[in-house]
Amino acid sequence: MAPRPRENRFPADPGSIAAARQFAAEAVTPVHPELSDAVTLMVSELATNAIRHGRTEYVVSVKLLPTGVRVEVSDLGKGWPKAARVTGGRGLRIVQAIAGDWGVVPGSPPPGKTVWFEVRAGTEN
Repeated sequence: MAPRPRENRFPADPGSIAAARQFAAEAVTPVHPELSDAVTLMVSELATNAIRHGRTEYVVSVKLLPTGVRVEVSDLGKGWPKAARVTGGRGLRIVQAIAGDWGVVPGSPPPGKTVWFEVRAGTEN
């Protein structure tokens, strides 16, 4: 049986970003300590985006995989995230650069979306 993801809900408040990072680090470190820095950086960026653009509370879900970790950040905000090509808006570009894979799925039911990423342990992503 696959391990159940750990989830935590955070308010749409910039002060919650540190708590989201801490939550992700505590979920990842016991199994994949080498992934902690990458995961916490990407969670920080996605939590910031959820607050800045979604303007709703958000949920961080961490699922440990045999080969790494999958993290999802979900919010109920309207709109669809895009990797910015101009100054500012670096969050998704950071995720693109670090994650082995990532994507966005629509909320069910709408509105909202989940931005997810996977990072593999022991390999270059």
